[in-house]
Amino acid sequence: MSPPAPTRAGRARRTRAGAQPIPADLAGATEAFLAYLRVAEGDTVLCVNNLSRFPQPCELMLEQHAGKVPVELTGRVPFPRIGELPYFVTLAPHGFYWFSLHDPGEGLPL
Repeated sequence: MSPPAPTRAGRARRTRAGAQPIPADLAGATEAFLAYLRVAEGDTVLCVNNLSRFPQPCELMLEQHAGKVPVELTGRVPFPRIGELPYFVTLAPHGFYWFSLHDPGEGLPL
């Protein structure tokens, strides 16, 4: 019998950013979103959650992380680089993303 497939929580535990969330108003005026950073030992994880039962767009205020590349943790998919303008994401109802933030020069995890 093969070992069970890793869960989303198990993938997130592989990063060292399991510390307490850093309170910040990353989601701007969007009340349907909960967005926060978790930082530990040099790893930064961006958590974005849609609390609504409807699909929602959101602009995240991530200027302090400009130049970093968000890599989605469940599928290891790199997203577009963060720039000086608000970072735009759209989430499904009750959807979420967990991003690990990386410098563009470092190798992206697989």
